[in-house]
Amino acid sequence: MTTLPQLITRAEGVLDEIDNLLAEDYATTLVNDPTSGYPVSQVSYDAASKDWIITQNTADTDGKFRTRLTLPDSSICSVLEVVSVDAHSNPLDSSAPARYKACGASTFTDVSTVNALNNLAMSALEIISEIAFIVRVKIGGSWCHLLDFAGNSQNFTINAGRGTFGAGGIVGTAGTGSTAIRVDVTRTVDVIVNDVELVYSCSNRSTQDSLVQVFIGGVDVIDVSIPGEGSNVTLSASDLNQLGNDIRIYFDTGRSNGDVTIHSLKINGVGVNPFGSDNCVTA
Repeated sequence: MTTLPQLITRAEGVLDEIDNLLAEDYATTLVNDPTSGYPVSQVSYDAASKDWIITQNTADTDGKFRTRLTLPDSSICSVLEVVSVDAHSNPLDSSAPARYKACGASTFTDVSTVNALNNLAMSALEIISEIAFIVRVKIGGSWCHLLDFAGNSQNFTINAGRGTFGAGGIVGTAGTGSTAIRVDVTRTVDVIVNDVELVYSCSNRSTQDSLVQVFIGGVDVIDVSIPGEGSNVTLSASDLNQLGNDIRIYFDTGRSNGDVTIHSLKINGVGVNPFGSDNCVTA
């Protein structure tokens, strides 16, 4: 039976979580998992450092100190950065000191240390300790990076000869398998994408067979049949929260005399910025 002090503690935890949600959005917020059965840990947000401070001072029934934290929406995925482990002692038994639930997974994966959670994409995490612990983390910091293809491959590779890197961007060519002018390029990179914006120029594309797609980890986040013609045409998709280990751009003009140039791809993401810089220009 749940006692009154336990109910009060849980209520206080709920109020703390509401405050946290007001401070950050779902992809950058950690909350106690009410289904864990563990004592509620204190999870506070440091606005100056943008760190989450996880503190557990209450032992579980077996004397160990535990917490399970999740993102507020189970469908959301984000990347964790371990800033510091200020107090923690690995369990004396065979229990893992930490574990996480990978994006889209239904079960947890054990890791050998709390620091091993660093830079992992996840929807939930657990920490277990022999002593009361304090751990500081960051979760899903947002970033924006513009991949400008003018005279720059941006480390993409051309698939089946479909495209060439030029001064103005990636220019469509026939390649193999068809006489239609196409661009088909891929870059291997681990990324969690919220928004994408593709800019291209196109003329003389088929009104029946033309197609443009952008894939993140094999999932088409942009998929447009009979794309518009013109210079510097923009296509975008938002609120994706899509995890992937590669990016692919595919544009089929559907004609042997079609013309297409991919100018840029802008990506808004969360977690670790795999491109290294936040280079988007804002008005």
